[in-house]
Amino acid sequence: MIREVVSRLKSEGLVETRQGSGTVVLGPNAANTFRISAPGGGIEVRAVQEVRCGLESEMAALAASRRSEAQNARIQRALRRIADAVADGGNGVAEDIAFHAAIAEAAANPLMTSLLDFIGRALHDVITVTRANEAVRADFSRQVELEHAAIAEAIDRRDVEGARAAALQHMQASIERITIAEAQRGERLETQGSRPGKVQSNP
Repeated sequence: MIREVVSRLKSEGLVETRQGSGTVVLGPNAANTFRISAPGGGIEVRAVQEVRCGLESEMAALAASRRSEAQNARIQRALRRIADAVADGGNGVAEDIAFHAAIAEAAANPLMTSLLDFIGRALHDVITVTRANEAVRADFSRQVELEHAAIAEAIDRRDVEGARAAALQHMQASIERITIAEAQRGERLETQGSRPGKVQSNP
């Protein structure tokens, strides 16, 4: 619980971790007023994914243009680790995040990396939701595997436009999957609510 609170405060620019000093509170002027949460403190999954459409597609394009051989190897390795984690019974969330982080590093744009770090908590929550949706649908899982592979392959062959298009398609497809999952969840709740239940008498 404490770790989650500290992570949230760091993402909002209210505290920072310093070597030898631990976590310190920053001055009021240091706090960034931008928030990655909806009114009420919740995180709007679709809104975060819409922001990622532009960010991730451009990062992938830059990664295809600028990546080194070592960076490309990390991207390809990160891709394989997602499949390995799922095969071992995990949800692949940490590995999914690592894959996108490897692409961000290869893009060699510190502002993009900082922005990805800034939305880190929201990104973790969002990917947890999207991978949970995908886990219950074999077709969803397969789609994500193919989308990730398309991004990695385009970066590997230094195809700038291909990488941009693949990353954008991945983000847009993710939004579509969220919409479908939400609709199906609503239908299930509606069906459950319409089932006759036991009538409890008043005491």
